[in-house]
Amino acid sequence: MTGREKWGRFLAGDDSIPLVAPLCDKWSVGDIPYAWKGPGPEPFPPGANNHQLCGQLMMAQTFGWEPLFLAAIDFQPKDKRLAVKVSIHESKTMFTIHTPEGDLQRIVEDNGATHRCLKEYLESESDYQKMLWHTLHTQDFDREDALAQGRKIRRAVGDAGMLGTWVDLCVLMTDIQALFFHCMDFPEAFEALCMARRERQRKQLALYREAGFDYLFYVVPGTEWVSPSFFRAWMQEEIKANMAWWKSQGGFTVWHTCGHAKAFLEQGIYNEMMPDIFETLSEPPVGNIPSLEWARQRLDERIVTKGNLSLELLLNGSESDVRQAVRRVKQQTAGYRHIMALSDNILDGTPSRNLRAFVEESRR
Repeated sequence: MTGREKWGRFLAGDDSIPLVAPLCDKWSVGDIPYAWKGPGPEPFPPGANNHQLCGQLMMAQTFGWEPLFLAAIDFQPKDKRLAVKVSIHESKTMFTIHTPEGDLQRIVEDNGATHRCLKEYLESESDYQKMLWHTLHTQDFDREDALAQGRKIRRAVGDAGMLGTWVDLCVLMTDIQALFFHCMDFPEAFEALCMARRERQRKQLALYREAGFDYLFYVVPGTEWVSPSFFRAWMQEEIKANMAWWKSQGGFTVWHTCGHAKAFLEQGIYNEMMPDIFETLSEPPVGNIPSLEWARQRLDERIVTKGNLSLELLLNGSESDVRQAVRRVKQQTAGYRHIMALSDNILDGTPSRNLRAFVEESRR
């Protein structure tokens, strides 16, 4: 039975086959060098967009889990003058957007030890107006090229597992701390840009579905970043509408919050949103829930949970530690639909022995 067939049966309600599906967006093993092992030629060789997908394919093939693949389409505007210009000067990468009212620029520094944003696109009300113009005009993207990209990704994945894409929250337009000031200092420009981004996003999501993508992967911050009231004011409507629409098209949804989820659980927000799969219910020091069992009891039983092994333990612990942690997750989720996975993305350098122990113990 293929990974895709197992997922199909599980999503239809069949729990006879336990799923193991860690969040994995690239090759992450520390003691095995990456190598493409087919079948066929490498669909996205080094340097190509979505080369990381090849790493995901090889991780799943090497360790035998039922993968949820992640990839993205590069939506190029029909008017090539609207494309973001990229230039690199030593450790700094500059992204420039040209508009009739002036340029927008984002600067990122990567010196090998640290990666940080030195300047965001949006810092003033006039920046929002410039970005609004650009967002409205880039809604007219090269549809044929985007669809061809999506179908190539779909073919590369085949029946190995399910294919999804990351969904950015349209309100998260700039540095999250500046965001709270911007929505209060120039609310009309802020809301106008947010609405334009939602309209463009819906067009893009429709194309993802047409290309054969199976699920949406929503990365939603917890209360270490936003309050429940900010979520309800700026995020709730967008997420709920997109998820309902995607499900109406036959797809499913995965909600990812790896931080402070306690207040959202207590207020019933996740139960109102009703994602198909929720990851992950993290205890301290990563999250702030009292226990996985406590959280699972407060989450609607129709929502499948996914997680919840510590990444640090998988990276630095022993095989015995990993197996014990798997058994604890099983114990705390007994009686609920749960997919064995991790608290977040596999850390680079994770030893293969621990990944094998994780998969083997998860299947017991």
